[in-house]
Amino acid sequence: MDNLPLLIPQNFPVNNGNKDITIIIAHRGDELGLWATLHACEAELLGTGLTWEYGIAVNGQPKLGAGLDRMRRHFEGDGKICSFTHNVEPVAPPTARQLATEAANGKYLFFFDNHCIPSRGYFARGIESMEKYGIDILHSTTRYYGGTDYSYYEYVLSLQRDFWTRRPFETPVDPEKPYPVAMAGHGGFAARRAAWEAIGGYWQGFMGWGGEESYLDLKAWLLGHKVWIDPKLVHYHFSSDDRGDSRHIHDNFFRNMMLCANIIGGEAWMNTGYESFVKYPRRKEPGGVVPLYDLLMESHERSTPHAQWLAQRRTKSLDELLVYFDTCGIRTRLKEA
Repeated sequence: MDNLPLLIPQNFPVNNGNKDITIIIAHRGDELGLWATLHACEAELLGTGLTWEYGIAVNGQPKLGAGLDRMRRHFEGDGKICSFTHNVEPVAPPTARQLATEAANGKYLFFFDNHCIPSRGYFARGIESMEKYGIDILHSTTRYYGGTDYSYYEYVLSLQRDFWTRRPFETPVDPEKPYPVAMAGHGGFAARRAAWEAIGGYWQGFMGWGGEESYLDLKAWLLGHKVWIDPKLVHYHFSSDDRGDSRHIHDNFFRNMMLCANIIGGEAWMNTGYESFVKYPRRKEPGGVVPLYDLLMESHERSTPHAQWLAQRRTKSLDELLVYFDTCGIRTRLKEA
């Protein structure tokens, strides 16, 4: 990392408060992934007339490597950092992202995983789509290993199997223009900062990987905001090293999904998830696997206060939202449950 070139010119505008865009990146793991994402954003934004800054949350690393520290000093020197935090202990991805938004000055927040690359015209199209259609949260299409046509669109919303994180749809509803979705991936997406602050961003109760995608998008809908995807807005997803995140057979995954289920759908959704998880394989934990029923009870206790907060503020009931999804042709598989 020490010898990676700084491919970008040194004449950035000084950060004077308001910006068009704040780019939010939670970082853990290989510094090359962060370097690639940052420099791809720079290459895409130069010459657009837009102003931008970065909020970066490093976590799960005892100390900053020389390359990472060099990147920080470079962007700070050009007034392009609104927030740079470093937590030695690992934190859940939504917690890191939320931390990076706290000092944001941009009208729009663009979120990326630290191994995702925006396509040509990404930021200009994203803003244009949000303005044209009044979108509050806009997801981009995920394309793996640049140069292929293998793309993921919105997620299947289901209470079965992996409980909302089943394989995403591989064909769009409309290949040419944005359309509303129940939920989609968070590797690359954008939000109006005003809407983000109105809904409270990410809840800080998740542990490890999973749950925040279903939670944020469905919460936004319940609070009266619009969640769409643009099939023409593409980010490229590249493999990175093992960042230590929990996956689909880890206790944190089951816990987070039940937390989300209770917040959004109450005990009925949480119990449906529990019944599905009972049949699911589980990975051995260093301290032993926590009984699933105990995770259920813990999840219920931890998430109920936030579920009550949402119930007091939502503009429509969950039943009304699901009817709205059907009316608008938003794809779900809830009726299969």
